[in-house]
Amino acid sequence: MKKLLSTILSIALCLSMFTSCGDSVTDETESTSRVISQYTDVGEGGELFVDSLSRLHFVDFESTVSVIVCPYPNCTHTDSDTCPSFGMYNHPFLYDGKLYYFVTGVSMGDDGYENYFSIYSAETDGTSRVKLKTVSNRTVNVYERIVLTGDTIYFCSEESVYDAYGTSTNQRTIYFNSYSLSSGEYTEIAEVGSYDGGEDWVFGEYNGKIYLQYSYLKGDEPTIEDIMQDDYKNTDWYNYDYYMYIIETGEFSESDIANISEWSNGYLILNADTGKIVLTPNGEEIEVGFGSYEVCGGYIFDTWSKIAIEISTGRQYSLNLDDNYSYSVVCHTDDGFVLKYLEDEYSYIKIADSDLIGKEK
Repeated sequence: MKKLLSTILSIALCLSMFTSCGDSVTDETESTSRVISQYTDVGEGGELFVDSLSRLHFVDFESTVSVIVCPYPNCTHTDSDTCPSFGMYNHPFLYDGKLYYFVTGVSMGDDGYENYFSIYSAETDGTSRVKLKTVSNRTVNVYERIVLTGDTIYFCSEESVYDAYGTSTNQRTIYFNSYSLSSGEYTEIAEVGSYDGGEDWVFGEYNGKIYLQYSYLKGDEPTIEDIMQDDYKNTDWYNYDYYMYIIETGEFSESDIANISEWSNGYLILNADTGKIVLTPNGEEIEVGFGSYEVCGGYIFDTWSKIAIEISTGRQYSLNLDDNYSYSVVCHTDDGFVLKYLEDEYSYIKIADSDLIGKEK
């Protein structure tokens, strides 16, 4: 019990001070940018996550123990009016000793209902909250992906059309934006698209460019009868447009890379007819099979197939993982890889390199 209490206190100290707790995380050498989403929020030596009650937690990668973000020892963490762990569920992230997050809402304007979003900062324990910026007639949905590179976040927002009852309709326009955490400057960089039902997906930063995708229906939305057809899954119902933003020049244009599937630690993963292609920061293409891939600690992981490909040599190894669970490789530290159970997003384990990477295949 004393050992557990000591661990929790050390994590609380890490939350408030950010001294040596993040020094042993080594993946920053692969990418100086990170993606913040509902499913990944790695930074400052750990990861933030929001539980089913909308309370914010922090897991420290050294101990893999998590604590609720709250400085009050006797708090029951059940009252949203008194516990600071509440109210920070929209894209919370840590940067330079501060906690940042978004708040969205709907208000009545001169022309009817309109949405808005605000960016807040707080101490790392959730207290001393400050509203930094409010943007009217825009919202940032919790399922969006935000890219943090340098001191600037890049993200998409949407302008929605509401009916007379304040309900959002399918009409929306997507915008690509930036916000500097140091200067407070907000920039609406470009309109991405305005098709009914259009959706965006920001992948990440690759070689000084932010890559994103915009998808929209080619025609009418598929009906129940369409869905019941045998060839429904083989029918391409959507258009996919790819864009990029060059950070240095501020230019927003069509992407120079298409068929992007995912971003992972500074690498792009592309769709190909024969599987996937992992595009390294130096432009090298590594062909891999069909699967779901993550790049971490010098390896390309497919935890579903239990394999790891060493980037420097191309050698393929088996992974010593329990077949009864599914995992995501979250981070690499000096003393091992941190993995997250996909069945339970709030459980983490640390495995030494030699224990995780098995025999060569």
